[in-house]
Amino acid sequence: MFTNFSEEAKSFIKNPLGIIGLLLAFVEAIAAIVIIKSTLCYSLNLILVLFIVLFPCMVLVVFYLLVSRYPENLYSPADYKGVDNFLKSYNPANQKEELTKKRKQKVNSIQSREGMSEEDINVIKENLNSIFETQKKLAIQKNEVLLVEEEQKKTDERWDTYEKEKLKKYRVEITPMEKSYNLISELKSRGYNANLYSSPGDIKKNENYQEYEAIWLGSEVPVKMAIEVIKVAKSIFPHLKYIELNDSSGAPDYVKYEVYIGGATSTAIERGLKELTYQDFEKLYTLENKSELHKYVRGFGFDNI
Repeated sequence: MFTNFSEEAKSFIKNPLGIIGLLLAFVEAIAAIVIIKSTLCYSLNLILVLFIVLFPCMVLVVFYLLVSRYPENLYSPADYKGVDNFLKSYNPANQKEELTKKRKQKVNSIQSREGMSEEDINVIKENLNSIFETQKKLAIQKNEVLLVEEEQKKTDERWDTYEKEKLKKYRVEITPMEKSYNLISELKSRGYNANLYSSPGDIKKNENYQEYEAIWLGSEVPVKMAIEVIKVAKSIFPHLKYIELNDSSGAPDYVKYEVYIGGATSTAIERGLKELTYQDFEKLYTLENKSELHKYVRGFGFDNI
């Protein structure tokens, strides 16, 4: 047992780390004994105590610098497998040369195993660089597309806001009927200015749909609005079957900018309007410009019966 201990102690002393540890323990032990056994004055004892406290800190700083900058000095030659390894690791130039040699050996080993030449490896490198550049360009193009889409989305939102503001000068008037408020709610949800029409002293709902089967369409109403309003009104009030275009110069100016739903059937008959069938309404929904719409609606007037 004593022999094993002595051998371990010898190996411990051969290592720089062991020497540093023994030195630190030895100095601290002597200083502690001096404080206990001596009869020094207060000032000398204070100096000795400060030394005991500060000396390990100083050793720690020196040890840190040694580890971070000169780690090879912490090992003895016996810690290496062979003297050559010790010399190569101790000399930075030899170490770098050795690492370079090992890398070349590894590359040559791969080349010999895969049957590739230096030229083949260069071609592979060029292809990989080309792939990387292509991916980089695709990523840039994708970002550009996303930016364009985001800008287009903002433009569409601004345009929708502009369209809704512009539609405020147009309006939809609806005769008081049983489902008139349903139609008003639906049209307002689509951004249109829809209101219930009521003359002085007449605010009650009219339950006889047969008396209110006409639509008066203003000549200045946009095509999209006119078709959408008529389509929604027809879905809620299937009884609607007359349409007249209000484009007379003698009519009030505001009439040209409104769609009136639930016009009097008697008035439509007096003006000689022709009834629109289901197929007629379906064709009306496909019209795309104002001239086509006006021409189509006039086709159901008195002159075309």
